[in-house]
Amino acid sequence: MKTLKLTIAIGATLLLCSAHAETIRIDVPSAEPPSLALTRAEVLADLHIWRLSGLAEFTRGERPQIYGDLYLQAKARYEAMRASPAYRDLVEKMSKTPNATVRGR
Repeated sequence: MKTLKLTIAIGATLLLCSAHAETIRIDVPSAEPPSLALTRAEVLADLHIWRLSGLAEFTRGERPQIYGDLYLQAKARYEAMRASPAYRDLVEKMSKTPNATVRGR
């Protein structure tokens, strides 16, 4: 009998507490996310440069080897190649051949 009264008292307390709870309202601005879609040519050109720079060698196996001077050198080569006019030329070439593929080593 005591547990029934205790259960009823707890239930009533919870109902009363929930009746006095405030509603939280969060205003989220409706903004369009930036378009990050790449063309097939851009993806293939990037893959080609990624492989040429040597970064592919560091991601083989279960544990990528991304901590060291050799990795940092390969990353710098990749970034330089990616920013060069050669990348844009490669994208142009790939866009003219839509079925182009990039072969691995």
